[in-house]
Amino acid sequence: AAEQRKAVKRIKANQRFRKIENNEQLIRYLKEKLSLYWSPEQIAGRLEPEFGFTVLCHETIYRYIYKQQPELKKYLRRRKGKYRRRAGTESRLKRLEESKKKRIDQRPVIVEQRERLGDWEGDTVPGKEKRLKS
Repeated sequence: AAEQRKAVKRIKANQRFRKIENNEQLIRYLKEKLSLYWSPEQIAGRLEPEFGFTVLCHETIYRYIYKQQPELKKYLRRRKGKYRRRAGTESRLKRLEESKKKRIDQRPVIVEQRERLGDWEGDTVPGKEKRLKS
């Protein structure tokens, strides 16, 4: 309970540093320009001429959109994941390995008759003389 109170106090104390959330004029400006399909980079670049000082960078605008205003994501030019997916997640790698294996229960029925060379497991195993049995 005491830790919870401390955490809430810390969060409230840091709210004063939130540049976008504490500036209603900036929020209106962001929404207006995003609705015109401006990129966060363009918006950040125009803030100095519009407001007279550099207010924030494009990454802050992206963070604000993704965390506080997800409904504004539709105005972003690129509709994709925030970060690139790793080359192989654990489950995808496991599925890939499984697909490479030849399962015995999926072999053709003709193999069960063992009439052809190669249908017997011992046919392709080198013997004592290091040559294939015939």
